[in-house]
Amino acid sequence: MGITVEQSEKEKMSTTMKSVGDVVRWSDFMIAWNARSNYLPDIAHLRQRGVIYDENPKYYFVHWDNGERFAESSENLEIVSHTKGR
Repeated sequence: MGITVEQSEKEKMSTTMKSVGDVVRWSDFMIAWNARSNYLPDIAHLRQRGVIYDENPKYYFVHWDNGERFAESSENLEIVSHTKGR
C-alpha cells in the first residue's frame, strides 16, 4: 500500500508554518484524542473551522466558528487554507 497524493498533500499542509489569518481545523490526532477522552464532551464538531487571529512562539490563538477563542499548539492544528497573499 503506497502513499497517495492526497495524503501527502494533507501532511504537507499540516506541517506548513501557520500564520495569522489562516483557516485551520483540529488535527486528526486531536479529533481521535477527543473521541477517546472519557472526561471531556465530544467537541470535535466545534473544531472543524477557525481562523488564527494571533500567535506567539508557543501558541496560535484561534477564533472558532462557534465564537470560542482558544490557544492551540501547532501540532493540534491542520491548515484548511492559507491567508491570501502568501
